[in-house]
This record gives sequence, C-alpha cells and structure tokens, in this order.
Amino acid sequence: MPLLSSIKNHRLLWAMLILPAGLAHAQPTPMSEYNPVMLNLATLFDFDALRGPVKTFETSMTDASDNTLFKAAGAFDQQGCIEHLKTEDAQNNINYNYKRVGNKLISQVNTQDFIPLNTECLPQSHTQSGSTMSFTYNDAKLISQINSQPNDTLVALHQYNTNQLLADVRFFISGVTISRSHVTYIDEKNKPYDYAFEQTDFNKPGFFIKRECKYDQYGNPTSCILTQSNDKDFKEVSWVHNVNYQVTWFGEHGSSE
Repeated sequence: MPLLSSIKNHRLLWAMLILPAGLAHAQPTPMSEYNPVMLNLATLFDFDALRGPVKTFETSMTDASDNTLFKAAGAFDQQGCIEHLKTEDAQNNINYNYKRVGNKLISQVNTQDFIPLNTECLPQSHTQSGSTMSFTYNDAKLISQINSQPNDTLVALHQYNTNQLLADVRFFISGVTISRSHVTYIDEKNKPYDYAFEQTDFNKPGFFIKRECKYDQYGNPTSCILTQSNDKDFKEVSWVHNVNYQVTWFGEHGSSE
C-alpha cells in the first residue's frame, strides 16, 4: 500500500441513500475473507483492502521524517456497500472525496466526477474531467481490465494469482505496453500484505519495492514498512515509508488500532 500508486506514480447535499438492488440480503463478509467492494476500490485508489466486515478504516503512509504522503479513509454499511471514501495523495497532489447517493459515488468537489455502482455495489466505471474509464471483472469479481470510453481503448490489464492477489499490472498507450509490474508474495496465506515487486518502464529505469508488515489475529496489517531501491538486492535504498491503520468492523470484532 499503496501498491498501484507505486506503480503509476500516478459534493452534493445528502439525499436518501438507496441500497443498490441485490445487496439488501447480502451476508456480512467473514473475517477470513475480503469484501469485493473494498478490494476493487483499493485497487483503483491505491490503499490496502482489509479482511472482514469493515465498518470504517483509516490508513496513512509517512516518510522517514514522519511527513504524511498518503491518506485514505472510508466507511461501509452492514451489507458491505461503500458509503464514503476519501483519499489524499500529497506526493502527486491528487485528492478524492466521494459519498454514495443512490447507486453512485459522487464527488463532493466536482459533481461531474462520479462512479456508478452495479447491483453488487462494484464500480462500473469512473467519469472525471469529461473522460470515462470502464471496468471489466473476472469470475472472482476482481477488476481485470480498464478501458477508456467511448472508443473502448485498452488502458490496463490486471492479473491475479491462484489466491486472487494482484500479481501483474500492465498499462498501455495505443496498444503498446508502457509500464509493467510483477508482484510476488512472501507468504500468501498468512502474510498477504508482505510483497516484493519489480517495475519496468519503457522510457525510464525501473525500480524495486519490498514490504514487511505486522499483523493482528485476523491476518490484517497493523503497520508496514515499505522500502524502494533501484537494485533488486536493495544495496542502495531510495526511501523507506511507514504505513499505519485504524479499523473498525461490524459485529463482535470491535476495532484494531
């Protein structure tokens, strides 16, 4: 976390909320599993998805001088549908602030920026600054492809391993790969947030990142350390960042800080 920002570098008055059809009888997410809604939003907005029936979450990434580089916070209803989501990326000066109104996430900064949700509360597309990106899902309900509309131009491909963890990300311009990242995990079952990846770019040197985390009894991270280097042996470290989490869940699980 944030995995994709490492790869990419890259407000309406409240109305009565209407739960998207099909979610009214959804079962709470078990503590051993991920809510697909949170998992896909995490992929799109560069924060870590957490296991279980998450009620609220806050996560922040700081540098070695304790300056905040990235923050994300959000809340879900008991059926697992997103209620609001806010991210602040100080490094790239990119900030989002969404609230759910009916079956859409609508920006509280620019109402022309919105994300329609399908009957399972999964993002269908993202419209901002007059352009729209649409999402295609695999059988596990994870985003596998991103296309620019209206020409249906391929922008990104996501591939996952057998444990449904992100393993490969490719970005395209005019059908040509411009960036590719390969992700490997230290212990997929018990430490799914510990990873290493290598990024390659077509016009600049690639880099390597590794991450090590501490975990709670549910297998969620409580804190992580990210290290970047230009060499795979990490002989010359570019930077070290820290990530921390505050989480509450529905039910008996309470909170983790």
